[in-house]
Amino acid sequence: MSRILSVIVLLPAIASAQTAAWRMSGFSDGLAAYVVLSGAPSANENWSCYWGKCRYQNSKGEWGIPPQLLARDLAGSAAAANADRFAASPSGQQMREWNVAMAADAAGEANRLLQEGDVEGAIEAYERAVHLAPDNVSYHVGFAKVLQDEGMLTGAIKQYDEAVRLQPRVADHYYFRGVCYWKKAGNKLEQFLSNEGPAADYNRALADFDKALESDPNYTNAIAGRAEVFYVTREFQKAILEYTAFLKVAPESALAYERRATSHLALEHYQDAIADYEKAIELDPKLLDAYNALVWVLATAPVDDVRNGAMAVGYGKKALALADKSQSYLYMDSLAAAYAEVGRFGDAVSLQSRAISLLPKDYNEKERDEFNRRLQLYKQHKPCHERPEV
Repeated sequence: MSRILSVIVLLPAIASAQTAAWRMSGFSDGLAAYVVLSGAPSANENWSCYWGKCRYQNSKGEWGIPPQLLARDLAGSAAAANADRFAASPSGQQMREWNVAMAADAAGEANRLLQEGDVEGAIEAYERAVHLAPDNVSYHVGFAKVLQDEGMLTGAIKQYDEAVRLQPRVADHYYFRGVCYWKKAGNKLEQFLSNEGPAADYNRALADFDKALESDPNYTNAIAGRAEVFYVTREFQKAILEYTAFLKVAPESALAYERRATSHLALEHYQDAIADYEKAIELDPKLLDAYNALVWVLATAPVDDVRNGAMAVGYGKKALALADKSQSYLYMDSLAAAYAEVGRFGDAVSLQSRAISLLPKDYNEKERDEFNRRLQLYKQHKPCHERPEV
């Protein structure tokens, strides 16, 4: 029976892009000019420009920056005349400088919109910033962070690609791109075992974590990332080595102890698993996964000198008291096994029957059958002893 409920990767925040103010010299106040280095739109493409934002949409429905100088006169005909003269012969250096300045404005606008909760507007603003200043790595990273937070992982990966291109020795770029690949894989073990897509993304994540460590051998999060990949892909011996390395630099991580414990359990290293589960609970007394797994090992391990029914009952009661009602059936199931181990079969039958009555209607049929199988054992005054299934 699997006691593993979830896998979590905690991500540090990415610093927001810098902002800058800009005013165009030589033009009347109120004239906004947006400059890019490309040709005019074709007949079947639409463009518009207004104060603060420009949009461009081609025949495929794709949108971005208008591909020419756009100016809107908000101050009268004199400004319009100046705009016409400028559009006739701007220097390449002027255009580049104005693009850089306006990209900074766009990035600043993106940060402001994010603070106001306008994520869609922020995405549009970052789109302009990276088009106008494609060699500014902070804009790519800021844009990637927004896309990543919104679950737009393919887009985020493309922005991190640009960050890697511009700064190939920065560990952060590889790490966060690896996290995107990790999330894109979906953390679904069944898909990993049967589908090339998640497997390929896990491999890309692992490669990026490796590159991060090449740039910074002490990059703690990259070590944790490697451990998580091995954990989910069931390479438990490798996972143990990575979690051990991680715990040397992060000895207060209850989650890492819980993960390493489960890796030990999968390899039937029972004593090591128990020690790590206990350490995880010591560090985080509310870590339910660790409680539940520990109860199960102490109650059901197929090795006599590993089981300890009295300890299992104690931990089982604590776990059930902490559990959310929506998943209380899982902790009742474990505590019932602990009751059976100490010979309290009446309590085991009663609690297991209650657990079965609380199973969701769409609960996995194979697991439902296991609940009923254990109930029959307890009715026959038999404990449940079985090898771990992780």
